[in-house]
Amino acid sequence: MSWAAGHSMVGQLKYNVSIGETLARHAFESGEPQYWDDTEGQTEFRQNPAASAPTLSMVSFPIQEGDEILGVFNAVSSERDAFDEAERTFLASLTGVIAVAVSVWHERPDPPDGSSEMASSL
Repeated sequence: MSWAAGHSMVGQLKYNVSIGETLARHAFESGEPQYWDDTEGQTEFRQNPAASAPTLSMVSFPIQEGDEILGVFNAVSSERDAFDEAERTFLASLTGVIAVAVSVWHERPDPPDGSSEMASSL
């Protein structure tokens, strides 16, 4: 595998743009997975100037709860055409797991940080 998913916390602080300014917005707006085998061919793509390596291919999957799109899971690579069909299938499955985890998280009766217990003890 020659790809990575997500960004480090430090990386996010260095380069944080609205999803509307990214290729990932296509997955967010359409609700369909998107794949760019060569981002250099995309006139709307902007490289992260703080990245340790250029993004040359990218795949984006919408994270959905029912009909609502909660966000987008991206995986990027410094190689062109880095995601074969098997890898895209794996990443789609992983995105499904993320969606289930988010859904379960939303259904929790109490915040996981214990703030409701703390508030009731005051």
